[in-house]
Amino acid sequence: MAFQKEPEQPQYADLITSLDNSRNQTKDNALWQTIYILLQRLTKSRNMFLKDLKDLEAFVDRLRNITFVTQDDETIFLPNSRRLLESLGIDLDDSIFGEITIRLTHYWTPLTDGSETAAELIYAAGEAIAVQAPNDSPFRP
Repeated sequence: MAFQKEPEQPQYADLITSLDNSRNQTKDNALWQTIYILLQRLTKSRNMFLKDLKDLEAFVDRLRNITFVTQDDETIFLPNSRRLLESLGIDLDDSIFGEITIRLTHYWTPLTDGSETAAELIYAAGEAIAVQAPNDSPFRP
């Protein structure tokens, strides 16, 4: 139906009133007590569920505002996530739980003729040429 009302959480107070009006309390007290306690527990369970649901909604709202660094593109499920990419000369070490260590594997240095006493830069088109050298190079300055 087009104008059907949204379903709501059930209320049990009207059932307790109906149970009291049934006069089963005097006719079959054990049955009346069982049904009454059952309705009380259902009411308590419902209230606890609604509280847990509100807590979960608050947690999800907090989760939406957290920024995540991810290995893959997770922006569909985590809109504030950012994918961390390795690049030339950068090494990412995630061997320690909860941490990412960023290490430079290379550094830029001008290209020289190799003389240890009076090194001269090598030029191309009027500009000094720069090269990447590994961090474990024995000739690192």
